[in-house]
Amino acid sequence: MYKSYSIIVVICARGGSKGVPGKNIRLLNGKPLITYTIEQAKKFDWADRIVVSTDDGEIKSVAEKCGVNPPFLRPKELATDEISVIPAVIHAVRKAENYWKEQYDIVVNLSPTGPLRIVKDIEAAVKTLVNIPNTESVFSVSESNNNPYFNMYEVDSRGYATLSKRTTKLVTRRQDAPKVYLQNGSIYAMWKREIFGEKDLFERKTRVYVMPEERSVDIDTNLDFEFAEFLMRRVKNENLSAG
Repeated sequence: MYKSYSIIVVICARGGSKGVPGKNIRLLNGKPLITYTIEQAKKFDWADRIVVSTDDGEIKSVAEKCGVNPPFLRPKELATDEISVIPAVIHAVRKAENYWKEQYDIVVNLSPTGPLRIVKDIEAAVKTLVNIPNTESVFSVSESNNNPYFNMYEVDSRGYATLSKRTTKLVTRRQDAPKVYLQNGSIYAMWKREIFGEKDLFERKTRVYVMPEERSVDIDTNLDFEFAEFLMRRVKNENLSAG
């Protein structure tokens, strides 16, 4: 709970993954990928309830070993490539409220593919949602190195390359371009009343929480796994050196 607002954390992890089969329970530095997100959620003291939404028995078993017992499975129709995560989150919240006879004010969706976030990131997203007036939802981003004002191009009907976006003057250095951000898929915090509404993400009054690049890895490929392991080893070595 934060400022009297009850919070449910939902971790959506379906069994099917075409890019990396079994991605959510593939070992990352010796632990199933989803384990990192469950551990972060358990350290997030403001969480009144943690729910893992999955259609997969193996993922359910891993969650149980981490101390989070999913009392229900996600329907198969909400676990396909064509379905966005929002219907799965809505299903999980409804089932949780009915099962535990609770009501939640804030929904925090944590993706298991963002294992490098820290608890302070989750707290900061919730603080942004609650403390900045007229905020309906918050999602996490990192500053993008690719910038449509500087180094992103489109090809016109004549086959010529042109900048995707232009300002009143030519931008010759990335530092001079307007900042743009990349959604990292790690954290999505919203008022429950908003997620049950019919508005699209960008029809809401949505703000962003900026995470550093080194905590913004979104694992979707084998290379992402290797990069995440590299970053984890680097942090471990830095901590050992500091100690």
